[in-house]
Amino acid sequence: MVSTKPGAIHAISEQLGLEKSTPVRLAAALESAIRKQIEKGHIYSTHKALNPEIIKLLGDKELVSEAFSQGHRNGQFILRPETGTDLTEQQIEAVESSLTNAVSCITGGAGTGKTTVLRTVLKAYASLGYEVHAVALSGRAAMRLHESIGFFTMTIARLLREEPISPSLVQPKHLLVIDESSMIDLPTMYRIVTHLDPSVRIILTGDPNQLPPIGCGKVLSGIVESGAIATVELDIVKRQEGSTGIPEYSATIIRGEVPPSLSVGAITFHETPPERLVDKCKTLYAESAHNTQIIGATKALVGELNVECQRLINPSGQRLEFTLHGDNFFLELRVGDPILFTRNNYNIGIQNGSLGLLSSAERDAQEDQETFGAVTLDTGEEIVITEDVFDCMELGYAITLHKAQGSQFPRIIVAVQKGRISDRAWLYTAITRAEAEIHIVGQASDFALITKSVSNANRRASFLRELLEERKRDSGVG
Repeated sequence: MVSTKPGAIHAISEQLGLEKSTPVRLAAALESAIRKQIEKGHIYSTHKALNPEIIKLLGDKELVSEAFSQGHRNGQFILRPETGTDLTEQQIEAVESSLTNAVSCITGGAGTGKTTVLRTVLKAYASLGYEVHAVALSGRAAMRLHESIGFFTMTIARLLREEPISPSLVQPKHLLVIDESSMIDLPTMYRIVTHLDPSVRIILTGDPNQLPPIGCGKVLSGIVESGAIATVELDIVKRQEGSTGIPEYSATIIRGEVPPSLSVGAITFHETPPERLVDKCKTLYAESAHNTQIIGATKALVGELNVECQRLINPSGQRLEFTLHGDNFFLELRVGDPILFTRNNYNIGIQNGSLGLLSSAERDAQEDQETFGAVTLDTGEEIVITEDVFDCMELGYAITLHKAQGSQFPRIIVAVQKGRISDRAWLYTAITRAEAEIHIVGQASDFALITKSVSNANRRASFLRELLEERKRDSGVG
């Protein structure tokens, strides 16, 4: 019988000439610690209970997390992280997949439990000694992700401005979570993966059925369709008493079916002819302006909605004025208006799609440049207005769906309009932007036509799936 007194495995390993981190040494320490728990009558244990024993056996606390990680990969134990909630079999499969693969995907629609799974996985990784990095496309989405998982989050733009993620003596293990990854185009994903050391683990979460990114490619769809990367699709909507009904409603739409009732739960359909569309949307907006976002399909419709909403909600606010070549000009943006930024300017902290409120139109002559007011972003940051940002500021009462990518709003108004842009993926994505309440404005006949139409995203030419399938065949992965 092999002795398992403190330091015994360490001493035996030295006698056999084994490296401190050799797999057989780590496996022996973990096995011995588990057996001690069995001898006490336990049929399961926790990291907290096993840690001290493994440290004694190995004589090196730095190797404990590696022993756990290797042990799970090799099947020495089955991990059931503590979550405070019951997981479905499907969710457990997603947790295990994310913990046992260097790159993995968790996909699914609203209400299927992606957030619950992710929160569970990240707690497990943190207990294994990993530093967790979590990113999202927009500031609003990053805030929502932080509230959901409890870990520090940032925008992808900020991640790419910082030092690349790589192992160090202080922190050798890292995990990157990319949320709402269906919205990320191929060039951006390339920049992300080349910003990481190959040892960094990656978890992609998202919904391939949503609108594809503005830029080229459809990365998440290609990954999922190839079967080359471990993916678990969550497709069971957990019905809850008193819920909004949004998950069930959106799941029906993505199947190409018209919901049995167009108004249900927190969703209200307003039958409205095209000539009354703008009036109805602005009236609904005025009922709860502080927490509402209008989403439209075309720039022309969005432009008209913005003008009419400002005229109704904020007709007399102080206008934004500026001086150019000695002449005074003004923009039809008023203090109190919601503002949309339409271009990236990472130096001052904005990106295409950033939303805020025009909080000041006071001019101030600084030493280096003149400023003309401020916008308070929905993240709480204040952006000082200079000449550099005038041409990328627009009213934000209404926005196109692409500008809402990765974001959610308490209350949304969806302006339904037939056209090339309005397909099933557009309608599905618009509806899933809502957290609590939806108002759909348009004609039922148009709604049905859009729901039954094939998504334009399916027509995108993307070679990523084929490349991944080829790599999978060459590597012999089954």
